[in-house]
Amino acid sequence: MKNKLSDYICIYDNVFGNRKNDILNRVIAKNVFPFKSAAVFGENSNQVIDKKIRDTETFALDNINTESNTIIHYTNLFCSCLHHYVQIYAKDTGTTLDCTVTDMQVLKYKVGGFYRQHIDSGHFSPRTLSFIYLVNDNYEGGELIMELPKIKETIPIEVKKDRLIVWPSNFMYPHKVNPVKKGIKYSVVAWAL
Repeated sequence: MKNKLSDYICIYDNVFGNRKNDILNRVIAKNVFPFKSAAVFGENSNQVIDKKIRDTETFALDNINTESNTIIHYTNLFCSCLHHYVQIYAKDTGTTLDCTVTDMQVLKYKVGGFYRQHIDSGHFSPRTLSFIYLVNDNYEGGELIMELPKIKETIPIEVKKDRLIVWPSNFMYPHKVNPVKKGIKYSVVAWAL
């Protein structure tokens, strides 16, 4: 039986295996994904770029508005994988989940890149589950830190390539990404509703 908030943060390693992960790293290195500065919700639900809150670049994985077979391939690959992990997560946590992945993005954190403490679900972006897939681990800093409220529990997630972290998107799971100190961090983030 799950009885602590941290019990609902699940970590899965070797999600794709070394071969597929290495190919993904090579694809990203070829600049296939046209990154742009990431936005946050500002006043009146407008999306704004605020580098005091979030300093990263993003690319939306979407197989509808692209002619790139590579982007279509990775969108479908991640969508299929994450739907599979929704079922694994439900079993591992003893919960009943009927949700679908609704949004996926590739993130690029350069030196100094970070994301201040936040939660993933809100009025303008209702979400049930959050996912972060760590593409690479050849950088320093950039750790995902879960900062659970009330009990004041801080859970740093060890950086390891081909690792998937899944947790509830709600207000009980604030988290942040520490600044990258050296290298470039790549991850894929997604949410299910």
